[in-house]
Amino acid sequence: MSLASHAFPVSTKRPKLSVFDPDPAHVQARPATPPKNEATWRINGYAAKIVVWTQAEWERMAIHPADAQFYPCGIWCALRIE
Repeated sequence: MSLASHAFPVSTKRPKLSVFDPDPAHVQARPATPPKNEATWRINGYAAKIVVWTQAEWERMAIHPADAQFYPCGIWCALRIE
């Protein structure tokens, strides 16, 4: 019998992985139907959304968001982390 088998025992059980459970203070209810120009998801448990405007919608806006960026395909986008 090899001495190495005693030094490095082989485990047949795998460690149990934990389930992500965000802090309740950061969990927010989402509207039942998000606006058509928004896509929402979570990044590390925090709510994130991207808001998209067409060029026509952008021109009709009285106040333009400072964090929006123009993309060459003709849309404006803004990423928001809540």
